[in-house]
Amino acid sequence: MADDETVVFVVDDEQEMRDSLSDLFAAVGRRTVTFPSSESFLESFDSTVPSCLVLDVRMPGMDGIELLRELRNRSLSVPTVVITAYGDVPMAVDALKLGASDFIQKPCRAQPLLESVARCIDQDILTREQDRKRARMAERLERLTTREREVAVLLAAGKAGKRIASELFISYNTLQNHRQHVMHKTGADSAAELTLMVLEAGTDQERRTIHKNA
Repeated sequence: MADDETVVFVVDDEQEMRDSLSDLFAAVGRRTVTFPSSESFLESFDSTVPSCLVLDVRMPGMDGIELLRELRNRSLSVPTVVITAYGDVPMAVDALKLGASDFIQKPCRAQPLLESVARCIDQDILTREQDRKRARMAERLERLTTREREVAVLLAAGKAGKRIASELFISYNTLQNHRQHVMHKTGADSAAELTLMVLEAGTDQERRTIHKNA
């Protein structure tokens, strides 16, 4: 993915710092959008774009830690590098517990900050791809009827055909028909691929069934 398809969000109440960081990221080809407050960031944040948030802690109004907490409350995920001139261990711990990826003290050295932002964006791209893959798997599983899904989970759990037929009180031939439908509808080429699909996109109960029989 090209750098211009990702974005670095900078939230800092100091104009000079916003300009400095914007120039730094622009110098390496990264698109940057700056905000003077947490509130203005929340009003405009586009969660659909792979990104990294570079976030100051000490700000008027909603501070950086409060912003991280609000993002969590809204179930919004954005890899975050926290920067502050007043960092201490408890603050760093709070930031990391709330999902921050890194904690850097001002004045920030350019290279470590650039490397941290690059890692965050790479991770965000990977996470989004995994989410899309999981959604595709879930869509395939949703094509199944209730009975076919029961068969799929038991096959994914590694149970033998005759045992599955016995547990579901169906004939072995009926089971084989269900199995063919399961593999066709999900697009799985093997039991191993079906197992991965259920583990990645199945319900908690379905995953527990697989782990119980592993």
